[in-house]
Amino acid sequence: MQRLLITLFFVAVTLAAPSTWAAKPQTSPLPKVIPPIQHTQGGYDQTSVLVRYKPDTPAADRASARALLRAPVLSSSKLVPGLERIGLGRGLSVEQAVKVLSKLPFVDYAHPNYQLHLDQVPPDDEYYLDQWSLNNTGQASGFGQFLAGTPDADIDWLEARGLATGAGVVVAVLDTGIDYRHTDISPNVWLNEMELNGVDGVDDDGNGYIDDVRGWDFVNNDPFPLDDHGHGTMVASIIAAATGNTKGIAGVMPDGQVMALKVLDIAGIGLLSDAIEALEYAIDKGVRISNNSWGYSEILPEELADHNALFDTMAAAQENNHLLVAAAGNDSINTDLAPHYPSSFELDNIISVGATNNIDELAWFSSFGNTSVDIAAPGEAIISVHMLFAGFLEDYNWGSGTSMAAPHVSGVAGLVLEMQPGLSYQQIKDRILSTARVLPGLAGTSATGGIVNMHAALEGLPLQIVDVDVLPGDSANQVYPNQTGKLPVAVLSSGVFDATQVDPATLRFGVGQAASDDAPVVSDVDGQFGRDATVRFAVAESGIVCNDTEVSLSGETYAGEQFVGSDLIDASACEGGGCHTY
Repeated sequence: MQRLLITLFFVAVTLAAPSTWAAKPQTSPLPKVIPPIQHTQGGYDQTSVLVRYKPDTPAADRASARALLRAPVLSSSKLVPGLERIGLGRGLSVEQAVKVLSKLPFVDYAHPNYQLHLDQVPPDDEYYLDQWSLNNTGQASGFGQFLAGTPDADIDWLEARGLATGAGVVVAVLDTGIDYRHTDISPNVWLNEMELNGVDGVDDDGNGYIDDVRGWDFVNNDPFPLDDHGHGTMVASIIAAATGNTKGIAGVMPDGQVMALKVLDIAGIGLLSDAIEALEYAIDKGVRISNNSWGYSEILPEELADHNALFDTMAAAQENNHLLVAAAGNDSINTDLAPHYPSSFELDNIISVGATNNIDELAWFSSFGNTSVDIAAPGEAIISVHMLFAGFLEDYNWGSGTSMAAPHVSGVAGLVLEMQPGLSYQQIKDRILSTARVLPGLAGTSATGGIVNMHAALEGLPLQIVDVDVLPGDSANQVYPNQTGKLPVAVLSSGVFDATQVDPATLRFGVGQAASDDAPVVSDVDGQFGRDATVRFAVAESGIVCNDTEVSLSGETYAGEQFVGSDLIDASACEGGGCHTY
């Protein structure tokens, strides 16, 4: 039977080591290149399905659907109205349940509760303690390799470390948990203060989870999201390992916090419903950014291939101003042609991240795509914290994969948020993409063709926030199906900003970071604060979705002052056919 496979995107090499250790000279032969393990056929939970009812479905109809499955509701979504996880009665298969539910007129969709799986290669015991991804001086990259790096083939962490540290920012890590016993990450593991200072056995913060001091283990349904695999600790430490403690490694945002949300077990396997509930948990706690170093490829027959529940949850996260950073995959394929999820979901609040090596090349395993991948980050032979060895020895390891690349971007996103908390998810994303270090060798591998650049993203923050008005032909900013041509975008003057000083050569509009198509027209658009600047951007019909869409514009004045603004396009006029995303 064909199935849908979900994988964590990393290749790891682990070494048990005492808490104090030194770099080991590379004296052994270069290890053989180990290709990615091919995906085995995955599966889905045999005891439950995910179903979403259409709006305003009566309670009696919902009850009748559950009666058909002869089982109760196991959980209901807090973010997506009408989304439930329903158990299956004895003798009822997932295939039968999906078929029965899909025929009900009040059911929007029903599909399996897909499993998450981990792909891993055998370990190698060579290491070289040096974080080339943060500051590449030309050193060898570790992982037993002798290949010297290219100086400055990194994220410019050293150049930017004085600008922001992540203080006050929390990034949710949906993964295998975090080993919060390890002293190189424990100071930066998020704590739920209400539960920490509350009463044992009581849901002190009223979020439905009792004693969730450090997050939640959605696999075992308990308040101890301790990593029993290693992957989640690796990811979390790249984001926020402690710095200045004379040991281990430095995190991208060394004063930031990581929220432990365990959705995969000791074998790297979990359920889609757990990832959905974890994302809801993070958003309920006000977390603005999550790291998702996992994914899946669609290899199911058509009747079981829907994954709307995850899409709807991430779309609801977008409505809650939440940014998702997702690994692009390790299959070395063009995901424009063979998409995988969630990184390939066509949602504005997702940053899909490919991986590069220490000589600024796309890593040999990284998936790529001109439209489905947004940006790249270091992801080959990355040194990181690992869970305690034998339960008491502090451990470090190397990992390779887009799983290691994504947390570099999550960390930079957290730093941008620290420096300017008022930015929306779209403005944070646009800031990261617009400041990428573009490389000719990465052309066509992502929307930016570049690598995340921490220094460029942070320099100049906080930005001047300006009023932007998208004017596609009428005052209502309505988007019509199949609209093409040149879209006027007005930058409005205010009491503190003169739009006539905008340098049109610096303007970038929308997710694709399009440059302006014509010279600006100076006129009074809104009747306030004098003259404004209107610039036209070439756009083409895309036929994607007919949803209200936040678009962002960034640029500089002739004096070098950086600014950003956004507008919400009303898509209520869309009726059938294709629709422009802008």
